[in-house]
Amino acid sequence: MAIQRTARAFVVLLTAGTLLLAGCASRPVNQTAAAGNESAKQGQTSASTPKQGGVLKVGVTADAVGFDPHLVDAYSSGLVIEQVYNGLLKLDDKMQVQPDLAETWDVAPDGLTYTFKLRQGVKFHNGREMKAADVQYSLGRVKDPKSPRAYLLEAVKSVDVVDDYTVKLTLDKPFAPLLTNLASALMAIVPKETVAKNGDLQKVADGTGPFILKDYVPGQMIKLERNPNYFVKGQPLLDGIEIKPMPDDTARVTAIRTGEIDLAIQLPAKDISTLKADKNVVLVGGPSTAYDYIGMNTTRKPFNDVKVRQAMAYALDRQAIVDTALFGEGTVIKTGPVPPGHWAYLDSTAYQRDLNKAKQLLAEAGYPNGFKATVKVGSAYQSQIAIAQVVQAQLKEVGITIDVKPMDWGLFLDEAVNKHDFDLTILGWIGFVDPDGFLYPEFKTGEKWNYVQFSDQTLDAMLEKGRTTLDANQRKQIYADVQKRVAEQAPYVFIELQNQYEGSRPYVQGFYHMATGSMQAFHQVWLDK
Repeated sequence: MAIQRTARAFVVLLTAGTLLLAGCASRPVNQTAAAGNESAKQGQTSASTPKQGGVLKVGVTADAVGFDPHLVDAYSSGLVIEQVYNGLLKLDDKMQVQPDLAETWDVAPDGLTYTFKLRQGVKFHNGREMKAADVQYSLGRVKDPKSPRAYLLEAVKSVDVVDDYTVKLTLDKPFAPLLTNLASALMAIVPKETVAKNGDLQKVADGTGPFILKDYVPGQMIKLERNPNYFVKGQPLLDGIEIKPMPDDTARVTAIRTGEIDLAIQLPAKDISTLKADKNVVLVGGPSTAYDYIGMNTTRKPFNDVKVRQAMAYALDRQAIVDTALFGEGTVIKTGPVPPGHWAYLDSTAYQRDLNKAKQLLAEAGYPNGFKATVKVGSAYQSQIAIAQVVQAQLKEVGITIDVKPMDWGLFLDEAVNKHDFDLTILGWIGFVDPDGFLYPEFKTGEKWNYVQFSDQTLDAMLEKGRTTLDANQRKQIYADVQKRVAEQAPYVFIELQNQYEGSRPYVQGFYHMATGSMQAFHQVWLDK
């Protein structure tokens, strides 16, 4: 769900603190994600006939921080949103765009007009039928320049109602990631009257999805109830879902092993081998699009100096971080965040640990004896705290003294992402498919999710070219150059792509892992008990 693994976003978008950004894609698809999903789809299956009933109890790492699909930035919120809402399109488990509220769509030969035919008879949870005016309103809400997701529809000039069940999008330029942007769980279609009544949708939810938000007790429980009027025949099979925030990794692992909960997500790397050996737990997962990084406030000294940022990159042993903090459950990022196996993957190495080079750059920047700084990290994500501690030890070898400051998740997001009040952060993103999603919102000047406030006109031009070029081979070269430029300027020190795992009790049927972190499998999960 591309919401920064905040500490990743769900389109986007996620293991450690994840923000969620909207997943962005154009064909060819992310082959890594597709392959990861294929191997992970070996979730529990049964010869029994799927049956309706029962409540799925799910343990998650962090509590939701709001339910407005057009405003939220946390993966924990995205998990709820994709159960409650639908968009025009959706991604399947192979990362291919499929119909959702739109039954069909046509693209004009010049690529500047997209016409969508909507399903008829689909109702919001408030009982009113969803129509084209709702699509126009919802996409207009996303397109608003004040919206944190305006970049997803940046090329859309207008959204017009042709009739009650037909919507036309007119673009002012080609836009490669449009269809996959529209398939993000955060591009949900919402009713205008519910927004007007409440001001926004942060504390309420009113979608067309398979589940209805029934109750929310902050920090304790989110209760979802089956939508009896859902438009997909035979879904959902569950009577409901109870989502329980369990930030303590040990407590979450114990809960799935003892049967206190039916399913646990974002299981800690340190317990994977134990869970694999437990016959009462079905473990699925593997490589994902979730990555961790050190974000540097590029407007604050000394991180406004590229030599200091590069020194940080040279000072770190990423494999040691993965081995120590993540027990080997991850893949070191060698240059940029697009994962191995993706058509836009760049197989080159920008930085290897070189303490002498790091010290040289620090001296050239005027810090021969190093400096002191604070790294803020969300306390709900213990793996990111562990990463911070290893980083702290490694940076000390070049004279950089780091104070690790775990913070309440909501406060952390407010201070770091919204107010830019930080020296360093350790955070993550998840949910991407198209390379535009991996790079544009994080590094384009002035974008909401560019919270490190990095600005580079050369990179800006490259990013714009990448999203307006339709030829896949040309885009591959563009994004190779983009990733090299980002690595050179080093607003982030990329660390690793995480392996992500979910565990369920054997009676949980129909669940499968998605490399984007999506839990859309809940739509078809059933309990064989």
